[in-house]
Amino acid sequence: MNKIETVIVLAILLSVISISFLPSVKVANASSGDILVGVPPQTHIISTSTVYITVGENLTLNFAQVTFAGSQFYLVWSRDGFSQISAGDFQFSPIFNVADLRNTTTILSSGIYIGDNWINIPTPENIHGGGYFVKCFDGSSASVAVSGGSQMPTNITSTSPTTTTTLTSTTSTTQSTTITLPTGSTYPMEPSLTTPV
Repeated sequence: MNKIETVIVLAILLSVISISFLPSVKVANASSGDILVGVPPQTHIISTSTVYITVGENLTLNFAQVTFAGSQFYLVWSRDGFSQISAGDFQFSPIFNVADLRNTTTILSSGIYIGDNWINIPTPENIHGGGYFVKCFDGSSASVAVSGGSQMPTNITSTSPTTTTTLTSTTSTTQSTTITLPTGSTYPMEPSLTTPV
């Protein structure tokens, strides 16, 4: 074996030996874990069942079981509990700093309380009643933390607030009927439209 072959073999051996002594590094790709939902109204008690809220009411979320890859995140409102951003999901919070969330002191910013692994935030107002989940997006859509995960299978069921609207018939008989519609309903009614009730 000549000198060049010996040098190459030694270089390969040293490379293999030095790599085996490197500490193993864990790479976090995205936020992961379970977002736990607090029992309304605005309490720090973890729910073990479905949480019922009215659209626009505050929701209390616990992030103690969430691991973050990034230093900032925002919350996503979703119809599914998949740990990914899906079609139809939408952002409903400002961008938060993970340091503020993990801080033991709670701060109030734009009507949202954040700190000590908790966020107290109003739910979106432009949604219909039904089952929903909250997801946490921190820059990588490979995987996201979601409420109703493996630890506490809790989802959020929202109900629409109602208003009472009186519709008066425009026929010769003067009858009126009270109909309860969701607040913000977009049912197309014109004042001059005759609607059978």
